[in-house]
Amino acid sequence: MTAPALNETLIQEWTALEMQWRVARGASPQLADEIGAEVDALLAARADPQMQGAAGWRALNRAQQLVGLCLTDGQIESGFRALLACAKSRGLEVHEAEFAEATPAERRTAYLALLHDVQAGYVAKRFSRRLSGRIAKRLAWIGNGLALAMGTALVPLVWGQGAYSLILVASFGVLGAYFSRVMRFQSAVQARSISFDDYLETYIKHPLNLRLLYGMIGALVFYLVMRGGMVSGSLFPDFAGGVGAADDQARLLVWSFIAGFSERLVPDFLAQSEGQTGAPQAP
Repeated sequence: MTAPALNETLIQEWTALEMQWRVARGASPQLADEIGAEVDALLAARADPQMQGAAGWRALNRAQQLVGLCLTDGQIESGFRALLACAKSRGLEVHEAEFAEATPAERRTAYLALLHDVQAGYVAKRFSRRLSGRIAKRLAWIGNGLALAMGTALVPLVWGQGAYSLILVASFGVLGAYFSRVMRFQSAVQARSISFDDYLETYIKHPLNLRLLYGMIGALVFYLVMRGGMVSGSLFPDFAGGVGAADDQARLLVWSFIAGFSERLVPDFLAQSEGQTGAPQAP
C-alpha cells in the first residue's frame, strides 16, 4: 500500500507550533508540566503517515489549544493578529478593539475563543469538501448511466449516418467541457490565483468527470433542441437533409462544442422556453 502523500501545509503548521511550544514551555514551566506529556505525544505522532489527513488536523487542533494555555503575552498578541487575518478572510466577527483593551487573562481567553472559531471553520470546510466529493462521485455514476440510456434511446431516431453524428455530438460536448476547464486553469495559473480549494473543488477526479459528463449531456440536449426546430437560422444545421452536408456537419459540431463549453447555454435556453410557455390558465 502506498503511503499517504505528505501534506506540506500540515507540516508547516506543526513546525510553527513546535517553535511556539519551546518558547511557551520555558515561560510557564508549572502549567507546561501539566500538559507537556500530551503535547509532546501529539508532536511525536505527527511523523506517522496516517497523520497526514484528517487525523493529523484533529491532532494539530488539540495541540494548538493546549499550547495556547501556555503562550506568553507576546505570543498571544502576535498569534491573535494571525488568527484575526484568518477570521476576517472567513467572514467571522471579531471584536478587535476589545482585545486591545483587555487584561492579559482576558486576552488569553479571547485568543483561545478565536482559535476555536477558526478551527471550527476549517473543520466545517473540510467536511463540506468531503461531502461535495461524495456527491460528485454519486452524480457521475448516475449521470453515466443516464447518458448511456439517453444515447441508446436516440440511436433509433438517428439510425445510420445520423448515429455517427450523435457520437460526434457527445464527443464534442465533452471536448467543449474539457476546453472550458483548461482555459479556467490556464487563466488561474497566469493570474497566480489558483488555490488549494480550487484544486479540490474543480480539478480532482470526480468533480472533473462530472463537468465532462455535464458537457456531454448538454450537447445531446441541445442536439435535440436543434433537431426539433426549436432554434433555427443560418447559424444552425439543417436537418432536412440528414445533416449530410459538410457545412451542416460543421455547424452541428460547433454548437455541440459550445453546449459542452458553456455551463449556461442549455439551462438558460430551458429557462427561457419555460418562461415563454407560461403557466396553464384555469378554465
